[in-house]
Parts: sequence; structure tokens; C-alpha cells
Amino acid sequence: MSNLKTFWKEAPSLNIQKNIRFSSTKAWFFWWDKENKKEVQVKTPMKFLILAKTTKVWGFSDKIGKWIWSNEACTHKDKLVVKCDWQTLAEWTYSQIKDSIKSQWGKYCSVLYIYLEWELCKLEVIWSSLTSFIEAKLTNNKYVVISKDFTKAKKWSNEYLIPVFSNTEDKISTEIYNKAVEEWERISDCFMATKEYYKEEAEEATKKMWAEEVLWDMEEKLKETWLEFAKRDEEMKKEALKALEF
Repeated sequence: MSNLKTFWKEAPSLNIQKNIRFSSTKAWFFWWDKENKKEVQVKTPMKFLILAKTTKVWGFSDKIGKWIWSNEACTHKDKLVVKCDWQTLAEWTYSQIKDSIKSQWGKYCSVLYIYLEWELCKLEVIWSSLTSFIEAKLTNNKYVVISKDFTKAKKWSNEYLIPVFSNTEDKISTEIYNKAVEEWERISDCFMATKEYYKEEAEEATKKMWAEEVLWDMEEKLKETWLEFAKRDEEMKKEALKALEF
């Protein structure tokens, strides 16, 4: 199996135009312009279609002093490999590793693949925006709108703003629908390739664990055998000494 960097070169290209995040301190959505090396604001209200959703772990650890990140999981059963500076911190499903990840300041993140103004974009929903997104209970086959107005919130002495998500009944044109379906099919192909990669990785890890368990059992049995021989050898020595006594 090729390594992860090679895998991503071989996987179908999604050609994501913008990776959008929300800043609660600045109260805006933005994407990073790599060419000009600056944040670019995405104006609200923002209207888009959700094509797919994945989850991942992401965040900055004050404890380690570095960024934490993972692959994206399509379902709650898929394997997450959480890394920091290319070192693996944890790997398995989120439910199994969430406690150890939270202690490292890694955060649960919903990644939305959206169709926004004729572009395929990513919208990463994390921290304050995640709760708002979950509570909205959005329907995928309708337009989603992020309001121009934000909700004020406070935690201890910190005040921050939360975006408001909702569905709209605006009609989806046939042209946009067909284009969205086309993008969704490309996303599905990439997700399947990713899923197969991590499935194979999980199977290899399981085989390795099984091999280690077998080796451990063999070592334990050898120890038991050696102890039995040592015990018998000691008993034979005692019997020999008794036989020499007159």
C-alpha cells in the first residue's frame, strides 16, 4: 500500500475552490488566499447547497504548541488518524478516541462540501458554529442560508458571535441541480477511494495486532515451559542430593 501522500496524488481530484471557516472574534466567514497570503471575507447572507458531509479532528494544542489534524471520516464507523507534526496521536473511530483527543485540545469538526455561487467549496463548521449548525437540523435537498445577523453569546467573561443556519424554500434551478449532482458524483468517487484506503490500513493494523498477540502468546508459553523445566531441574537436583546422603 502506498503512503498517504502518494494516495492523495492517486485519488480523484476534487478541485476545491475555497476552504471556508468562521472566525467568532472577527464575526466573519473567510477563506485563505494562498497566492496573496491573506484572509478573504465571504459576505453574508451566504446561500448554498450541501452536497456531502464528513467529520474530522482539527485544532491548535496549547499543550503541544502545534496544530492537530486528521483525515476526514464519511461515517461514524470510519477510521480517523489524528496527527500532530506528522506524528500519530490516536487512530480509530471518533467515539473511541474522543477523550484522548480532547485532552490534547483537538476539536470535532463537521466538513461540509457545498455548492456556492457555481463553485465547489468546503465549509468547516467548528467551535461556536458547530452547535448552531447541529441545532438547525438542516435538510440537504434545500438551499441553506447563513444569516447576515449573528447571535451573541457569552462564556464566562468571553463574548463571541454565533452564525445562524436555516433552510430556505427558494427554488433550485435545473442547471444548478445538474451541476451539483455532477460535483456530488466526483465527491463520492473520492470518498470511496479514501474509504478503501483506510479500510485496507485498518485491516493491516488488525493483522499486525493479531500477529503481536500470537507472538505474545508464544512468549508466554515459552516462559511457562522454561519455568516448568527450571522447577523440574530444581526438583531433580534435590532428589540427587538426597540420594547422595547416607
